[in-house]
Amino acid sequence: MIFDQTTISLIEQLNISGHGGSEKKMKPILERFGFQHVNQKLWDFANPDTFSRIELKKQTSTQWFDIGKYHFLTAAEKNIIMMFVMHEKGVITSINNISLGRFLDLACSTPEFQKNGWTYKNIQDCHAMSLEFPSMQVKVQMPMKKFIKKFQQEFETIYEKTP
Repeated sequence: MIFDQTTISLIEQLNISGHGGSEKKMKPILERFGFQHVNQKLWDFANPDTFSRIELKKQTSTQWFDIGKYHFLTAAEKNIIMMFVMHEKGVITSINNISLGRFLDLACSTPEFQKNGWTYKNIQDCHAMSLEFPSMQVKVQMPMKKFIKKFQQEFETIYEKTP
């Protein structure tokens, strides 16, 4: 995904502060690339022409994940683009993409994130709990700012605010 000046201007005009609603705010930008807003368990946007899917995550630093839903992923689901929209007081500072499968592999193989619950065993256990208690969510935190910095070479940074 390469942003032209019009797309960059749209990003710079956005205010994504507050809880929720980031999909609605990012929709005009992603529509420019053929994505349609959908509400699926693992993704928020899909491109019917390329079969690409995007899960949008917006945060200033820490993001909480319902990790039980990452158990039994298909190869196609591991290719879902995790789009991390970082912001400060609602102003987008960067947009960083990584595949869901690669994100999970990195998180679950790094001791500093494993201690927060990022293990494949915990993902399996949380999935089992969600089957037993369907209305319960188990959330695991990820310090995304630190994660992106640590694994910068693994991410595709598609937008970075200029100072």
